[in-house]
Amino acid sequence: MGWAELQTTDVPKAERFDRWLDLLSQDLAPTHIASEHRGDFRASTAALELGPVNVSVLSFPTLTSVRTPQLIRRSDPELWELGYMARGTVVVEQARNQAQIRPGDFLLYDTSQPTQMWVTEGGRIIISSVASREVVYGFHPFRGFRPGSGCRLRT
Repeated sequence: MGWAELQTTDVPKAERFDRWLDLLSQDLAPTHIASEHRGDFRASTAALELGPVNVSVLSFPTLTSVRTPQLIRRSDPELWELGYMARGTVVVEQARNQAQIRPGDFLLYDTSQPTQMWVTEGGRIIISSVASREVVYGFHPFRGFRPGSGCRLRT
């Protein structure tokens, strides 16, 4: 069980954004991230490994995140990520679907698919990541499912 944590205010201003990105790329799927707050990036992340599941808590200012086909080809951890939006608003686009996620909403996405996210207000999100090979399921979350559908981790 591993634990990693970063408060960017503990790091010199010039290094904050890059250090935050480094930690994210270790715990989540690599993405291109841009922020107008890069010069004084105030964010935090904490990540915990719980067997096949990783849990991350991220707090950040407005930003954009893009996971391109090129990044997927270069590094595809083949994860499903379930996010709970605790604060802020994010617009997510994946598989020709777009949704606005607000506080109290959940988001499920596949790191093997191109994704764009626009955080329009500073946010806080709790993300649980699990390798898709660890999940036994009878539906594909991006092709629709009916009530009562579900999945479980392999044991």
